[in-house]
Amino acid sequence: MSPGNATGPSKQRKIGSRSCDACKIRKVKCTETAPCQRCLAAGLDCTFNKAQSTRGPRTLRTRTLQQIQSATQTQQPASPQLLVEQPSIPLSTTTLSGISVESLVVRLCVYRLRLFPVWPIVAVEQVIAALHRDSHDVETYTLAVAIGAATMAQLKLSRFKDPNITDSLTAAALHNECQRTRRTLNSASASLNRLQTSFFLHIYHENQIPGGAESLLYLREAITVAQIMGLHRTSSYLGLPPAEDRLRRRMLWLLFVTERGVAMLHRLPVVLTSAEKFPPLDTIGGPDDGPHVLLAFKKLVNLFWIFDQSRAFEIFQDAADDREGSSSSNYDALRVLQKRLQEAHLEVENDANDIQKADISITRQWMQILIWRATQGHSYWTAKDTSVVVAGPIQIAQELLNDISKLPNTALEAHGPGIEFKVFEIASAVADSFNFTNARPGDILFRLQKFLATCRGGNINLLGLLTARITQRQSLYSYSMPGQFDLSPTQPPAVEEVVVNADNEDQPPSSPWLSLVAAAELEQHSLSSYAQHISTEVKPAPSNLAFCCSPYTFSTISQIPSKASVQHNTVKMAWEEPRKTGMVYRRLGNSGLHVSALGLGGWLTFGGQVENEGTVACLKQAYDLGINFFDTAESYAGGQSEVVMGQAIKQLGWKRNDIVISTKLNWGGHNGEVLVNNHGLSRKHIIEGLLASLKRLDLEYVDIVYAHRPDRLTPMEEVVRAFNHVIEIKGWAMYWGTSEWSADEIAEACGIAKQLGLIAPIVEQPFYNLLHRKKVEGEFQRLYRKFGLGLTTFSPLKFGLLSGKYNDSPDAPPRGSRFAKGDDKFINYMRDNYGNKSWQDDIEKVKRLKVIADRVGIPQSELALAWVLKNPNVSSVITGASKPEQIVENVKALKSMALLTPEIMKEIDEVVGSVELDPARQD
Repeated sequence: MSPGNATGPSKQRKIGSRSCDACKIRKVKCTETAPCQRCLAAGLDCTFNKAQSTRGPRTLRTRTLQQIQSATQTQQPASPQLLVEQPSIPLSTTTLSGISVESLVVRLCVYRLRLFPVWPIVAVEQVIAALHRDSHDVETYTLAVAIGAATMAQLKLSRFKDPNITDSLTAAALHNECQRTRRTLNSASASLNRLQTSFFLHIYHENQIPGGAESLLYLREAITVAQIMGLHRTSSYLGLPPAEDRLRRRMLWLLFVTERGVAMLHRLPVVLTSAEKFPPLDTIGGPDDGPHVLLAFKKLVNLFWIFDQSRAFEIFQDAADDREGSSSSNYDALRVLQKRLQEAHLEVENDANDIQKADISITRQWMQILIWRATQGHSYWTAKDTSVVVAGPIQIAQELLNDISKLPNTALEAHGPGIEFKVFEIASAVADSFNFTNARPGDILFRLQKFLATCRGGNINLLGLLTARITQRQSLYSYSMPGQFDLSPTQPPAVEEVVVNADNEDQPPSSPWLSLVAAAELEQHSLSSYAQHISTEVKPAPSNLAFCCSPYTFSTISQIPSKASVQHNTVKMAWEEPRKTGMVYRRLGNSGLHVSALGLGGWLTFGGQVENEGTVACLKQAYDLGINFFDTAESYAGGQSEVVMGQAIKQLGWKRNDIVISTKLNWGGHNGEVLVNNHGLSRKHIIEGLLASLKRLDLEYVDIVYAHRPDRLTPMEEVVRAFNHVIEIKGWAMYWGTSEWSADEIAEACGIAKQLGLIAPIVEQPFYNLLHRKKVEGEFQRLYRKFGLGLTTFSPLKFGLLSGKYNDSPDAPPRGSRFAKGDDKFINYMRDNYGNKSWQDDIEKVKRLKVIADRVGIPQSELALAWVLKNPNVSSVITGASKPEQIVENVKALKSMALLTPEIMKEIDEVVGSVELDPARQD
């Protein structure tokens, strides 16, 4: 037969206007042939058994594979003569490390649904199909765990926040697994899988430490792999399948956008140059892209392309490095750039993806801020060309707020820390514009601060930097914004923060960048200025400008500055508590966790001297008064304190996210018959002890777990690693802290954690009151600033002594007191020492304090509590109560703080004695 008479293969006949079962369940377009191309690509059986259903999202969800298998395996094909026989592919259920395929599929589906519009570089269905065909394919598995780690870090996912995450895998665990498997691969290979894996590792680390060394190294690694693969050369795309061609082009241009975004944010040079020679981005999206994903992505690329071609990066870098260039040519270039940004058609269709709308809008406004910084204070444009007007920060910020108000939070949060940094830059520019405009930016700044306080759970570090910036600029230009930040006539509830005035000699930045390094230096300079002038009177910063600032150190309570220098501000919270209880909330050290200034503890009461009904009544009264912090320990009442507290929480029907629960580990003893390994801080007891505490509390996790006294028989590294294990791997706690540790032990733990890149203790729970001050005010004085340590102090009344109820019973405890009726080891010890010389001396001091309390007009217990609350390093004061009425009395101390003037504080020092400072521990 001649070639001209040869006939080609017969065309496959469509099965009418219907989809196969697999495509129908996945709600994606089917080629309507047997077998369809999608089923072949995903490795699925293609059958036509079910009726057509409505169209839905294009993604392979967690339960989809089970439904597909059910549809294709439990029914016989309706028209077997129309189907091509296809071998069944066995599905692997576990991977190299025991991580289930389903766990990875869940995260891959989350990426496909929420983050693919941001990074459209992975064919998720192919990855899932490859995992099911062979879960021991190391390259595919490594890419899958890298995507999972980046997705969880970018969206801050956990099994406590997202109902789709049902396992205990964390972003850190997936990252560690990715690193493990990467070591088994050929390090010299340059493949698309390796390129994608490096990029997602960059995303993971950028979420941990924005602009950090590891983040930048993985980004550079991805760029290097792309260059080795020749993605910047058009010839490398010849002969590639269309799907891989699209992914490679997008990967190249995504690296272009990402590197320039990182360079602009962190003041770094770019290495991926000559973009004008890059192969063009694909003009036709893949079948799974959706009609607008690629179009919006191209608009974002175009935005950075405009910026890149204008030489803006070089101009800004020269300004940042203080290099002189041609002022005229630079401003000509910026003028052209501003004009092109104004004329660029970057608007996306109304039905486009919200995630990409957010990216384009915020990036555009941020770029305009950079142009404003580069041109502020210059008259060149005014003289040369009045047709182009540089938008000011107020106008830019208003447009930004208008845009983001129309977008859902999920669309904004999908961009991770990058969106926070851009908003921070815009807000800082608004603060810097105080002397350039007569506008009143108070409301705009408040809304921008609110965004930083709420987006992705709040960014405390950026809020602190922004507050320092606002304070400095306000002091420079005596700018006043009365009432701008107080949008409600009611003051409580509030976050109590310390605000200091910044030095008034800093000048506006000469660079158009407001880098985080510069902002951090500014905040540190503000702290140093305060330390130098702590004994002098400083003009107060307006209380309505602060949201969250870093903790400040005071050497002794008597040196806490008066209202003339530092204010305890009641600031409108970004998240308003509807109950309006009047409670004050403080940050726990330098963390983002807020705890009530007064907490309620279960030592000596819950599960012991107080019946269960009394425990419930005390907890309810505390909660009704705004207390959200409740403390217990594995050893309190032999574990019964945890049991009773857990039962009360369930009985009262509280939502878990409304309360902060802490427990402590060390003493053990009740977890098993043999004490040997049932106490201390070994890895074994920390893991087993916390698990036992959670079972007694009937909770999935605690917010804070403390090391209840140091364990000098266990290496400190083992302790630090074990607490990180229960936080990062198990998800049984959010933070960890110490209780009654020395300053050196806390510093050692923090140093080891920093060296290993682990979570350090954020809080210490010390014994602290008017009669016991040396450790908190002397030994710890450098820890507050150096490590951001918070305090949750206990026994503010020294077991009731400072309440005055023992004033008339110096020799024996009065009848009915807990020292009289208690019967545990501690009570017996205290009773045996009751009436000794130290006790008698304390009784005499308490009697003298009563004179001060009477003159102020408050009870002695209220004076003692208010005094502890005055210490700005105290996050929360843990109180005990056997009756609800005692809690009501304790809360009154919040209002009594204002009565303790510097004169009163000095009188108190004369009675109880001040702390002699250790020069070696001073800054």
